[in-house]
Amino acid sequence: MARLTKPLTLSEIRKAKPKDKLYKLYDGGGLYLAVSPTGKKVWRFDYTDQNKKRQTHTIGDLDFVGLDEARKERLRLRELLFRGKSLKYSEDNLLKDVFQSWYEVWHVGKSKSHTKRARESMAKHILPKLGNRDITSITTRDIVIQLERIDKLGAREILNKTKSALNLCFAYAVGKGLCKQNPVALIDASIFSKQKKRNFRFLDKNEVYKIHSIFDREGLSVSRLCAEFMIRNLTRPSESAMAEWSEWDEEAKVLAIHPERMKMKNPHIIPLSTQSIEIIDIMQNEFDCKTYIFPNRRSHISAQMLNISINRSGVDSTAHGFRHLASTILNESGLFSPDIIEMSLSHQDRNSIRATYNKAQYIKERREMLQWWSDFIDECRTEEGNLAALKKYKIATF
Repeated sequence: MARLTKPLTLSEIRKAKPKDKLYKLYDGGGLYLAVSPTGKKVWRFDYTDQNKKRQTHTIGDLDFVGLDEARKERLRLRELLFRGKSLKYSEDNLLKDVFQSWYEVWHVGKSKSHTKRARESMAKHILPKLGNRDITSITTRDIVIQLERIDKLGAREILNKTKSALNLCFAYAVGKGLCKQNPVALIDASIFSKQKKRNFRFLDKNEVYKIHSIFDREGLSVSRLCAEFMIRNLTRPSESAMAEWSEWDEEAKVLAIHPERMKMKNPHIIPLSTQSIEIIDIMQNEFDCKTYIFPNRRSHISAQMLNISINRSGVDSTAHGFRHLASTILNESGLFSPDIIEMSLSHQDRNSIRATYNKAQYIKERREMLQWWSDFIDECRTEEGNLAALKKYKIATF
């Protein structure tokens, strides 16, 4: 009697760590996940071909193909074999394989958040429909159909990122001689819905007290604490959401964000206020945090969760809106140099050497500024306190 293979679980896949040699996690029916010593996880399918020889078909990287998609692909491949079809036909030129080859070259040196968005948009919107097609058979119309689906969702930013990734992928394929033309290059943005210019939402100076609706909501939830950390430290959402323990210097009381995580690829040091250090202490003592300061069950919480947490609190502002609010108040207070404020917002200095030097030199000044900002927020716990704080620091309310 043939031995039955117990299907894999998402938990088993997440917990699979690299070993000295490649090993396999079997799901049954020929499907397995190969885990390499580098940590890369790839779905593969073992089968017997028409000549009774054992063969292996690569389905794709776990980053692009989830467990459900891999099982659907296994079913499709088994049906092809049942009908006597060969799985070797154009296998090397399938869009999913070409995309993965391009991605391995392209992502080097890019920020994690940028490459992740490109990978996820392709995995969700393009590869399920076109991933198993030979790239030479994919037409401009095939791609437009998929992009129009995104357009109907009103997700123009995702559409643009997906189109850009596809364009670069096909340009790579043309350069490699895998196809003769780039079908994406013929697609003009004018065929899609007109992109609406959206100004980010932000609070007025006399509405700072509303921030406490976020701080007081959901107790000690990770998303709530991360949102507070972001607001107190003027960071972009991803800079807080993806913060790692390796970036935290407990002795110096600073968070030194790795350059590759920053928008402009420059290191950014945040001297933390006492309120922010309290958040760090809570994350250390109350949560199981191994790699990321603000974790979820898989890795770190998503930057999008911060905007969701803000919206749930009823505050009419985006995450970016708090950076705008802080910049306005800090500048109008007259207490701090505009250069110090710009450094704290991690706005790029055109002279990269001078920028790095300045950020290292002005730790004391920036710590004082961030401590003032956190204290100012706490003074604005009520509407009356908000108005009193503005009056105290002679910040105009009109």
